[in-house]
Amino acid sequence: ELGMVAIELGAGGKTVKDKIDYTVGFEFLKKTGAQVEKDETLACVYSNSTVTGREVAMELGQLYDIRREKKKAPNLIIGKS
Repeated sequence: ELGMVAIELGAGGKTVKDKIDYTVGFEFLKKTGAQVEKDETLACVYSNSTVTGREVAMELGQLYDIRREKKKAPNLIIGKS
């Protein structure tokens, strides 16, 4: 899902022929399982279009799953526990 949001922003492509805009993207300020406070910024969206940036920020916000209990960060290397 995050990849599709990146494509919408222009930071990725659906095919190898799609142009990539290297000036756009995301900056994640909190890691999985980190404690957050109300109204704390979790990520920044860099966009060349105010409208696209706002739309992508809303979509990105919907991908977050904020819970009261701490969630364990996923293993990024297969077979490592």
